[in-house]
Amino acid sequence: MRPAGDRARRTLAGVALGALGFGLVVFALVEGRGYGWWTPLRGTALPVSPIPALLVLGLVLLGAYWWRETRRARAGAPALLGVSPLGARGFRWGNAAALVVALGEFGPLFVLRLYLVNVLGLSTLGAGVVPALTAVGAFLAGGLTEGLARSLAPARIPVTVPVRARGPEEEAVS
Repeated sequence: MRPAGDRARRTLAGVALGALGFGLVVFALVEGRGYGWWTPLRGTALPVSPIPALLVLGLVLLGAYWWRETRRARAGAPALLGVSPLGARGFRWGNAAALVVALGEFGPLFVLRLYLVNVLGLSTLGAGVVPALTAVGAFLAGGLTEGLARSLAPARIPVTVPVRARGPEEEAVS
């Protein structure tokens, strides 16, 4: 059995790969406008912006993280990322669907914060307060509307079914 310190060192390498990979990708996406996507706008004497290189480096580090964790999991060593469930087709497709839903829900919040900071000039703290107040409002509205919904009679909603009429050139199907 390996000593606990050895296991911690091996886990720290995975943590470092994942944190640096995600950190570089997010930094590149957030700061691309400020540093320039291709042509440097500030902070460098290089002829090109560092943003594309940081984005690629972040993706390479995430690839190395994935490779390392899958290799460790297959060897039976402790891994930060359990990849064995990804062998099941239903699990993969379920996670793909959950990713699409999460991107649809949280992607606009990410873009909203960038808009609030870069276009409207809010501080990063102010850009965090705006969605927080929206969430508080939604929470309060949910509690207040329950009583209102109980006091109102249920509405009758007419249900219509689209019917396709048969044209003169079509024959009846029997």
